[in-house]
Amino acid sequence: MSKRTAVHFDSEIFLLNGVYYYRGTPEGSKIQREKSLNLKEGATQKEILAAKKEYIASLELLGKKGNTKTENIFDEYRKHREIEKLSGSNDELGFGISDSTYKETKSIVNNHFKPFFKNNSIGDFDQELFNDYCRYSFSKGLNLVNHRKVFNHFLKWCVKNNYLKYRPEIDLEPAFRKPRRKRVMVTESNIEKLFNQASNKLLLYLSLYLFEMMRNSEIRLLEWSDIDFTKKAIAIKPSSNRRRKGRVIPLNAHIERLLKEVKKASKSKFVFPQVKHGKIDNSKPMSIGGIRKSFKTACKNAEITQKVTPHDFRATGEKYMHMDKRFTDSQREKMAGAAIDVQKNIYVSMDADDLRGIENVVKITAVDKLLKKR
Repeated sequence: MSKRTAVHFDSEIFLLNGVYYYRGTPEGSKIQREKSLNLKEGATQKEILAAKKEYIASLELLGKKGNTKTENIFDEYRKHREIEKLSGSNDELGFGISDSTYKETKSIVNNHFKPFFKNNSIGDFDQELFNDYCRYSFSKGLNLVNHRKVFNHFLKWCVKNNYLKYRPEIDLEPAFRKPRRKRVMVTESNIEKLFNQASNKLLLYLSLYLFEMMRNSEIRLLEWSDIDFTKKAIAIKPSSNRRRKGRVIPLNAHIERLLKEVKKASKSKFVFPQVKHGKIDNSKPMSIGGIRKSFKTACKNAEITQKVTPHDFRATGEKYMHMDKRFTDSQREKMAGAAIDVQKNIYVSMDADDLRGIENVVKITAVDKLLKKR
């Protein structure tokens, strides 16, 4: 067992395995804490005391209930999310969270957060500790993108419920991110085959992706009041996308015709009301995976072997938009609701045929004559 070695200048600091630690009960606290100062043997006295001061200052982020056992705080958070699912409380649209979101949140909290953080105080939660969690979890092959989202939402909830005074900023380091699935450009022939097999509902859904370049959440939450047939425009609400930014986009002529056809039989304020167990619930919007089954069936019936998702139709629309020289980058950003670098790096992929002609833009007469002779 390693021996702790006291230092002469501070009774609350000791050396263990070549690393300096703090051990003591901070003023105003009833709990003794032990924490590595992340300084190795050889650090100066000034550096060590400064690290101790910084750690003690970080404890001030605790709220009135900050000394609650971490496991219990996680349990309270999970119960809160369950109530949201059942009653729709604290949800901007009044529908709560979906079953799938709750199940994933519950799994992440119970199976991953609680076991890993059980020996940590809520005041220990920072980027360094979350990196330790990511390092451990990533080695098990977990996709941690949603873990970060749940963790940040949990910390935000902790502030609201007086467990923390403010929320530490937590990000997912690039080393712990799995490679993003490359967006697929749907071929013209596959679009034609799929559209031939699609129901009116699926056809409208995919057309909003392809022609209007809307996101899944923007399509699901689209209301008839958002569509101005006179001005031929669609208003996308800030609450319908994760960027929380609204925009107004022009209405495509094909989509206008499809919308008018669907509206004749609609009894909901939503363009796509929820369908559960074969029954339409006009009071709620379509669920996240509401169109998935019919999309797979249409792909199968159309004998499409290319592996595509509905979101690939948005990427395909953006590629057509970027290939058209009539529009500026500012217009492209406003249409898709995404920064131009995001569009270019994630959505718009091009092969050699898309770039054909650029290889001939360099024209140097003398060099052309020289190379023709060689």
